[in-house]
Amino acid sequence: MATVLVADDAAAVRYALAALLRSAGHQVIEADGGVAAVRAAATAMPDLVVADLHLPGLPADRLIERLKAACPGTRFIGLSGGGMHQDPESALRLATAAGALQKPVSNDSLLAEVRALLER
Repeated sequence: MATVLVADDAAAVRYALAALLRSAGHQVIEADGGVAAVRAAATAMPDLVVADLHLPGLPADRLIERLKAACPGTRFIGLSGGGMHQDPESALRLATAAGALQKPVSNDSLLAEVRALLER
């Protein structure tokens, strides 16, 4: 069982992701914004972070940077439904670096990505 931090400002999305991951046997911590995600990660030291790349409080690049600093070795899945407030090249670089999945993501796709990252 892994500890997974789920960060999404949409409560319904966060709840659904957390429920899915719990049903797969993971311990889940939730955060509703970028700053809350970094604080939770620093305290809980999760094995994996699943985060919306458009969280309030921190731009995606700063969020990823701070999460990696707070918990080195923690794996990261970024979720994006589009609407990045950055130029397309920067968005592509971030999505690639974060292992981003496009919202809406299927349960099977997300769980497969989670398994793959945790097995590394």
